[in-house]
Order: sequence, then C-alpha cells, then structure tokens
Amino acid sequence: MEKKENISFPPWYDGENQKPENISVEVLNEIIEGAFHRIAGEYPEYQSRKDQIEMSKNILASLMNESVYIVEAGTGIGKSFAYLIAIIAYSYLTDERVIVTTETKNLQMQIFRKDIPSLKSLLGVDLAFELALGSSNYYCRLRHDEAFVEGKFRDLVSESELERYNTWTKEVNENKIHGHIFDMEKPFPEDFWKFIGRDPDGCPANKCLHFNYCNYYRAKAAWNNSKIIIANHHLFLYNLFNEKRTLPPYSAVVFDEAHGLIQSGQSILTHRFSTETIREVSRKFESRIKKSLPQEAYEEWSENWKNLESVWHVFFSSWEVQLSLNFEENSRKIIFEKQNIDTKECLFLLEKICDNIAELVIDEKDSGTLNALNGILKAVKKAMLFFTYYQHMNFEKMVYWGEKIHSRFYLFVCNLNLGDELSPLMTEGQVWTSATIGYWPFDKRPRDKADLLRGGYFRDFMSEAFGQSPESDMGMDFKTDYFESPFNYARQSVMYIPAHLSAPEWGASGGAKELYERNLMEEVLELIKLSGGGALVLFTSNYLLNHAGMIIKEQLNLPVFSQLEFGADLALKKFKETPNSVLLGTNSYWQGIDVTGKQLRSLIITKMMFTPPGDPLLQARSKILEKKNENPFMKISLPRSCLMLKQAFGRLIRSETDTGFVAILDSRLLHKNYGKRMLANLPDIPLVKTLADLKSVIKKNSLI
Repeated sequence: MEKKENISFPPWYDGENQKPENISVEVLNEIIEGAFHRIAGEYPEYQSRKDQIEMSKNILASLMNESVYIVEAGTGIGKSFAYLIAIIAYSYLTDERVIVTTETKNLQMQIFRKDIPSLKSLLGVDLAFELALGSSNYYCRLRHDEAFVEGKFRDLVSESELERYNTWTKEVNENKIHGHIFDMEKPFPEDFWKFIGRDPDGCPANKCLHFNYCNYYRAKAAWNNSKIIIANHHLFLYNLFNEKRTLPPYSAVVFDEAHGLIQSGQSILTHRFSTETIREVSRKFESRIKKSLPQEAYEEWSENWKNLESVWHVFFSSWEVQLSLNFEENSRKIIFEKQNIDTKECLFLLEKICDNIAELVIDEKDSGTLNALNGILKAVKKAMLFFTYYQHMNFEKMVYWGEKIHSRFYLFVCNLNLGDELSPLMTEGQVWTSATIGYWPFDKRPRDKADLLRGGYFRDFMSEAFGQSPESDMGMDFKTDYFESPFNYARQSVMYIPAHLSAPEWGASGGAKELYERNLMEEVLELIKLSGGGALVLFTSNYLLNHAGMIIKEQLNLPVFSQLEFGADLALKKFKETPNSVLLGTNSYWQGIDVTGKQLRSLIITKMMFTPPGDPLLQARSKILEKKNENPFMKISLPRSCLMLKQAFGRLIRSETDTGFVAILDSRLLHKNYGKRMLANLPDIPLVKTLADLKSVIKKNSLI
C-alpha cells in the first residue's frame, strides 16, 4: 500500500511515541482496545465482549495487510461496531477510503443513521461518512418537469399526496434535504416515483440544463469527499460491472450480510429479454425522437428500428417453438444444447443502430432528447451483450432458459458462478461477514472452533464468492474465522419439531396436500395460542400465508399483520407497535428483521425452504455435477436450505434477555437422513417433539 503524508492515529489513541506509517500488530491491538475502552466509559450500558474486540482487531490487521478476512459472527457478537471501529482506525492510519456494503437498504440506513453517529459521538471521530444509493433513488428535476408538463402523474396520487410531494420537492430544491427516496418518512407510490426519479439509462449528465443542481451528482461529489461510504450490494456490484465508474476509488471493502452478495450478483447478471422488448423501447421514446430529430435522421432511425423489430421477433419466435413453449403458459424450459437459430442479423442491426444513435448524441443539445437517445443507446448495448451470449453459448459457465409468463415469451442467460466474475475485479482488502456464512457438512456438531475451520465450514461459500482456487488466482492471503453467538440458547429457548407432522412429497395428490394444510393450520393455531401472540410465522408460499391469515383472524382474537397485505416494512412496524400481535411473512422475513423483547416470543417456521427443482441455475449446476457422479441435492440444495434455516432461526433471540420457542413444523428434520446435518448447523438448543413436552419446558424455564 502506498503511504500518504497526512495519515494519523485515530482521536481516541495517544500515539505520542509512535509513527503511524510503521506500527506493529501490538499497536494496532491497542488502538482497537482503546476504542472499546472509551465506549465503555462513555456508554455505561455497553457490555464489553471479548469476541467482538478480537474480531475488530482481526479486521484491522487484515485491512492493513490488504488481505481477505471471512468471518461468521453469531447473533449478538456486535459485528457492526466491530468492523466500523476497525475501518475508522484503518482510514485514519492510511488516509484511504473504505466501502461498507450491506444486503438491504434498511440495514444500510441503520448503519448510516444510528451506528455511525453513535460512534462519531463516543469516539470523537471527525471523518466524513456518506450514504450511497443507486441513482434511480434520487429525485430528477428534468424528469419532474417532463412528468408535470405531460401529466404523467395523473391518477397515480391524490391531491393531498400531490401537496405533500410539492412540499418535499421545495425542500429538495432549497437543498434542505438530499433528495433521495429515503428522505421521506412515507415514500411516494412506486408508479409515481418512476416518473420523477432519475433514469440511469437516459440521463444526459453534464448536458442537462439542471446538471449544476442535480441531487445525484451532488451526492457523488460528497462521496468523493468522504472516507467511508455506506452502500448496498446491488450498488456495489453495479459499480464493479460498470468498470468501477459509479463509486469513487477505495482501498478496502466490508461486506456485511455477505451471504446475500451472491444472490444480488446473480440478479444483476441475469439478462432477460422478451419478444416485445424492442417494440416497447421504440414506443417509450418514439414521440420524443420524432419531434426532436431532423426528418432525415428520424426516418433512418425508424427504418433501422422496424427492421430490427422484424428479425428480433423471428429470433424469439424460433426459440419459443424450439422449446415447445408457444402453446404453454407460465412454463420454463432450460436450454442445454445450442440450436441453429441465427443471431448475426440481429447483432448487425443492433450495432448499426448503436453507431447511429451515438453520432446523434454527440451533437444533441436538448436535455430531454438526450435523455431519450441515451435510453435507446443503453437498451441497444444491453441487447447486443445478450445476443453475444446466445451467439457463443457456453454451457459450462452460463445457464440459458426460456419462459412463458402471462402469454409473453422471455429468454434468459446468467453466469453459473458469480465468483468467476467477481474475483478479477476485486483486488482490494476485503472483509466478508455475516451471522450465517458457513455450512457444516457433517451430521455431528464440531467439538470446537479449530475443528470447524479445518472441517470445510467455509468451503461452499468461498467457492461461490471467489470461484475456483481463489488464493492462487487472486494472489491474496485468505483467513477464515468464526465467533459463536454469546446467547445461551439452551436456557433462553427451546425448539419444537412435531414428529407427527409431515409435508407431502413433491408432486403429491391434492388430497394429501389438503390433509397436510389442515394439520399444519391446526398446529399453527395451537402454537399462537400457547404464546398468546407475539408470534412470527414464516411461510414458503404466498398461498399458505394468505390461507393462514384468514384462519387466524377467524379463530383467534389477535391482531394479524401480513407482509403480503401491508408490505414488508409497514407490517413489521405495526407488529412491533402492537402487543400480542401476529406477523406473517415469506422469503424476506426469513432474514434481516430484528425484534427484541417479549414482542417476539414464538417463531413458527412452517416448512423448510428448498430451492425449487425448476430453478434454472439449480438445474444447470445439477447437470454438471451429475456428469461428475456427484449428488446435486447434497452439494447444492441442502447447503442453501441450511443457510435459510439458520437465518430464520436467528429471528427469535436477539439479546441476552430474549426468551421464547422456535417451532419448525417439518418432520423431515427428524425422519430424513439429511435432517441430522441441518440440526448440526443450528445452535445447541433443547429439542422436543410433542406439544406436551414443549409446554413443560416453557413452564419450567419461564420462556413466555
């Protein structure tokens, strides 16, 4: 690392006889210990944790060595403070910028609005911190003007909402607030925001008449002047795949909730186009192009575009027939073999249009027209990349599939291993942390930390995140670590798995499903009555969630808040505010939500979550493994299911004083051979198999 002249010790450390450019590991440890000592002195309620301090020391040492540190920190360790203190110290000692990236915007806002201000106050920190959001989260004055001139907002917001919007935009224009969507206590409807939020594909940038007042570019200027940026996985990955032109240069990155980076990456790297895509792009920009371009230029663009629409339709229709989806509905087919379907003509026309639009962009002065031209150019470049993937199909690295969704045919392509894409782009010091990263591939729990690390606990994660042989390919040092949750699960909770309740096998008859659902609902009702509310019930399907919501409302006199009815954020907020209520959720509630105290005292997981057999990535990876005579279920599906179960399990106990019970209403954990492995990946907790035993343990340990 190149040393800079204006480096210094952090403000809480007295380095009178030390030189910050040449400090020992002992001094680094003293710096971290000093920070936690000061916090304990300033904040009497703070509870010092040995593992938290050790984790923070390891992070600082790793960043100073520009290495990779992968650490699972169980719930309650305090990993946010551990890495924030370390990166603050690192930035003082090196004068370098650090990116912190999280899985969700809610966690991002918590770090920026709560954790960082607390540390700045407690430690006397004077570094510049900034929040970084994707550009579509920022208000755009150009699009606002167009939306109101053309009346695009009509029927989307009420008069009172419009008045609230005008008040908000006035504060934005007066620079009283940042101008992003999280400035609002209550966000505007998504259909409305899409007309006045920044359009990343069409933005005319410095040619826009509002450029000097643009909220997004003001935010980017603030990022450039900051030492620590709080981003999210989606934005961070977009920056990587955009040649690192979105975020300013940085020398280190911390991935919080690191397990979510893989899923975010797969979402970004999944390219999707439909038979109608090109026609929709044309319609979107037709009126602007027609009235803004010279007649000759418009006619050339129009002719090329009509030709493109024709060959585009032929290409997609050919694949639709080839996959036998032309008479199907809501079906999916994986492509395992290249077909004799021509891509060259589409690529030729796309390149021709791309060159034509690029020439028009150079001389265009009107901001609105530039917005339209840039939007077309971005769409065409994405389509060119997509067709390149279908021209040179590589079934070892990519997965291809077609889908019929609501009578529309789509083609998809996605990279099979995100690590292959990420590794060459990340040469900075890295910290990957989460409460659930690793997977224990054996039936019995390891005796100690050393056994766990030697037993391949992080092997699956490293393969996903870094590809094959990361140490040799990246030329970086790797260290893995593990800190167990400080919570006493054996005393604070109990786990109930009813031996009598079995989920039907995949593809079972309707009668078997009806019987299962009836038994499941009876069990859910009994458990909610047992805890008297204060229950989070997790589902793997929207149908069962809605069905349960109706039954609970009919038979129990308790407030019920459904994620599907109220939305994830509002339902969670209402649950936290309403004593003895019930919260019903699907996928997003399995991780990331935090409810402490008696408000949440029973966690009911209705069924284990496995990747659907029809998932394209699962099918493609399974085919590769089968060729190697390996078991796809044990290698792919089971580790993923364990991760989700660990995440869901972690919703119940969030502090040393929390108590309650976890009910997993899926007897496969008891009856299937793989159940032992799933239980070995959960914390050590008493297990009961009957409702009578559950009630006995609850009463004995005063859990509710």
